[in-house]
Amino acid sequence: MLSQTDDGRSFWALWIALVALLVIVPCVIWAQDPGTERDKCTMRLLSSPKPNYPVLKKKQNLKSGVVVDLVLNEDGTIKSANLARSCGIRPYDDAVIKALKRWRYNKVLGCGERRATVTLQVHPK
Repeated sequence: MLSQTDDGRSFWALWIALVALLVIVPCVIWAQDPGTERDKCTMRLLSSPKPNYPVLKKKQNLKSGVVVDLVLNEDGTIKSANLARSCGIRPYDDAVIKALKRWRYNKVLGCGERRATVTLQVHPK
């Protein structure tokens, strides 16, 4: 208990300590770098097997690269790969999508689905 000769100094010391504990300390703990949450969810490609293009009987003209929209699971695997733009040759498009489904990204928990758009130039042998 407080003695009567303290003139309330001990009370105010305890009051300031309590305010510091309940207000200031949590504010310091919560004041994190704003990029921390975003950086935790940054995608890093870990493995990217190349497409195995089929050999075609006749030479065909390629329009452009293949653009594929990816949806990733939290474990870094590809949940879905959807063709956004074709190169103009269906077997090559299929080879790119098949290879992209084997790609692996870093694992991130608590970030939900991540999305990426990948453009690959088609270079058959």
